[in-house]
Amino acid sequence: DAKTIDDIDLNGSKNILECAIKKGVKNIVFASSGRVYGDQK
Repeated sequence: DAKTIDDIDLNGSKNILECAIKKGVKNIVFASSGRVYGDQK
């Protein structure tokens, strides 16, 4: 469902950013997901 997908997306992004901060990463490239376009039926 949409809430589960949102939770996965948010927690995944949070984990990536926390690890990047710990490792001193200075730049991150964000690529939007296909969800931005809605369901393809």
